[in-house]
Amino acid sequence: MSRCVVALCVDLDDYLVQAQRRGPDWAEQARAEAERVVAAACADHGASRVGTVPPDSWMVTLTGAAPDGLHDEARELASRIRRRIAASTSATASVALSAVADGHGAEARAARQARETLAGKVLGGGGQILTAWTGGEPVEPPDITGPVLAMLRRGETAHAVAHVELWVETLLRHGASARDVFVRWLPGLVMDVAAAVDPRRAADGSARWRSTLGLLPLADLVALSELHERSQVHEWLLDRFEALTGLVGPAGRPGLAGRAHELLGRRFTDDRLTLSRAAAELGVSPFHLAHTLRQDSATTFRRLVTGLRVRKALGLLGGGDLPVAEVGRRCGFATTRQFRATMLREVGLSPSELRSRGRAGHLGQGGDEPGGCAAEDHGQIGVAQPCEDHAAQ
Repeated sequence: MSRCVVALCVDLDDYLVQAQRRGPDWAEQARAEAERVVAAACADHGASRVGTVPPDSWMVTLTGAAPDGLHDEARELASRIRRRIAASTSATASVALSAVADGHGAEARAARQARETLAGKVLGGGGQILTAWTGGEPVEPPDITGPVLAMLRRGETAHAVAHVELWVETLLRHGASARDVFVRWLPGLVMDVAAAVDPRRAADGSARWRSTLGLLPLADLVALSELHERSQVHEWLLDRFEALTGLVGPAGRPGLAGRAHELLGRRFTDDRLTLSRAAAELGVSPFHLAHTLRQDSATTFRRLVTGLRVRKALGLLGGGDLPVAEVGRRCGFATTRQFRATMLREVGLSPSELRSRGRAGHLGQGGDEPGGCAAEDHGQIGVAQPCEDHAAQ
């Protein structure tokens, strides 16, 4: 009769991060103390086997003739180990349990599942007992490549990292296996992002992997698949996304998106500028241009043009004596009525009110810069309802 097996993976929390902060003496002492605790707890238990998994983990194997009660026995041992490490060392530990396995190769299967279950630490930090997911429908990950790209292209690296971390946590919370998340889906997402921002990708936008792998080496992807600490995953994503942001920030947008932003920077004060005319100048269809800008900046052609016009208007109203009608004309508004309606909607004040505030010293300078968006000065820009700036349609 085959024996049943449950594996426990004991792992010190944030060991590598703490070792960097506290130094090698702390690291060696904490590891040695924890190893003694694990060995003593397993010796007291009497029916376990312990193997070291460098640098900061131990694999404990429990066996029994029948599955009944074996998992409860493993959980009790896990609680004992966790409590003793917290009480007698300067570290904390999490313990991941496999499901009960039997038959040929049961021990290897259980150990692999315990290691994979350990990746669930990213949900709640250290000091946990984690159990393997054993039921429920398979989870299909939503594709978040577009939103992540848009954030990187706006220079919002930290927001992109947070978005991906929430995606990972949601998948794990809904029962996705850690192996799928960290070996397939998360590396695949990062590869898709890297391929999209690679300045040497093919003319049709498809990946040239020999080029893209220079931005994201395979060794880095392998390292990602082996991470299970929240802090390690965060640092890995931040490091890679910062490098990719440097390729696609406002000064480095590739392809059609870059040409479109350059055109808007030159032409936004032309009250005849429309999506159709911009697309014709760029040699693409209006639909293709609108889709590209939506993917690149997570907004519309109209919103981009309006933001540029409002920002310039704020500068002129706050730092000069031009008549309001002339300010509107110089900023690309076809009529004074349209200028007034847009400023009321986007900023909450009319041009005359803004002029008064500017004279009182309450409105900033610098609106003559062609780039950027009024959202940097007024939180309403970029979140208002679609505007009636018909000249920019």
